Amino acid sequence: MLYPAGDAVVVNYRGSFYGLWEAYEVLRQYIELRRYVPAGYPQEIYLEIEADGSVRLDGSNYITRVIVPVKGEG
Repeated sequence: MLYPAGDAVVVNYRGSFYGLWEAYEVLRQYIELRRYVPAGYPQEIYLEIEADGSVRLDGSNYITRVIVPVKGEG
């Protein structure tokens, strides 16, 4: 899904998909603290390449970028 230009809160989570809820909880707390309002559905992007260019496919090293579009003063 593509979103129009706008503000979003983003977190990169490293770990198993079973712990992905932790990333969403951090985002929820941050959005609440900054008094933002979610402005669309979250998006997950699954990243597999490490900063050094290597690829690790074991569950403990999965990297997932979670993006939540927001609106509000912040």
